[in-house]
Amino acid sequence: MSGEDYQEGRSVTFDQQTIVNQEDYGVVQYVFKEDYQNEHSSTNEYARHPLDTVQEEIMNKNNIKILSCSARNHMYGLSHGLEIYKLTHNYNGTIGQEHVPSGGILFKDISVARDGTLFAVGQDDSLLYKYSGEQQFSLVVDDIVELKSISALSKRKIYAIGQDNTVLFLKIKRIGKSKFENLGAKLKCVSAGGKRLGQTEIWGIGINDNEAYRYYNGQWVSYQARLIAISVADDNAVYGISMDGKLVKWSGDQLFTIYHENGNNELRLNSVAAYKDKVGVVAIHQVTKKVIKIEFSLNFNYNTGRKQLLLLYRPV
Repeated sequence: MSGEDYQEGRSVTFDQQTIVNQEDYGVVQYVFKEDYQNEHSSTNEYARHPLDTVQEEIMNKNNIKILSCSARNHMYGLSHGLEIYKLTHNYNGTIGQEHVPSGGILFKDISVARDGTLFAVGQDDSLLYKYSGEQQFSLVVDDIVELKSISALSKRKIYAIGQDNTVLFLKIKRIGKSKFENLGAKLKCVSAGGKRLGQTEIWGIGINDNEAYRYYNGQWVSYQARLIAISVADDNAVYGISMDGKLVKWSGDQLFTIYHENGNNELRLNSVAAYKDKVGVVAIHQVTKKVIKIEFSLNFNYNTGRKQLLLLYRPV
């Protein structure tokens, strides 16, 4: 199926594909494709998704905007309606959603710890809550600090961004009052994870420059990567989303490696959450606004004579 040019000098093509959940939208989905300039070609192709004209319908209140996961059975999402959903794996490989009742409380951010303990930040009061089950969310500490976002490393160790963008750390005590500690930086978001060799990885994104920052030896170190999202897995793998929506991964030095979907960088994402390298990675698709599970395939590239790790994904 072909589309008409929407900008002079640019051709548009669509690949047709029926969305799985037609009961919600009753429309046909088209796969977004664009071919970047490279050494083999100077032709660019752009495709405009037909659903762009009905963004309000796609981004309904039940669609997920924030992801958090720490294991296959500990995956959660926060919707545009500020409600929490547990993400489940369906028999066909797609991801389903189960609403988590909160007793009427709305939230602005969520994070699930490695043991499955779910934490959240209240939308109205910006305070830290913990899910106690039976539709109950309770305040965590006596130290009243308003927060923007959180990253739960464990059920007792929480990293957070304060209202003034200060990076904070909270160790919840069994006895006595627990207080937030200032980690000496102002960032837009923070993500903590890792247990390999007993080392915790703590990363964040700069407020103005969108650069990746790593907390190392008590200092925040800037890395040469500009990201819109970042997630640290339990096995110390660090994934991110570049400014143009590509999935990237920290290579262990100053570089972030760009992953390719079929070698063409076609996949565009808004958010990412990871709990295990190359196995437990989920993201939000920029076009469909749906949660997808990222899968990886090791293919041989005949042009370079090397093996290349490519992206596959299962759309909902």
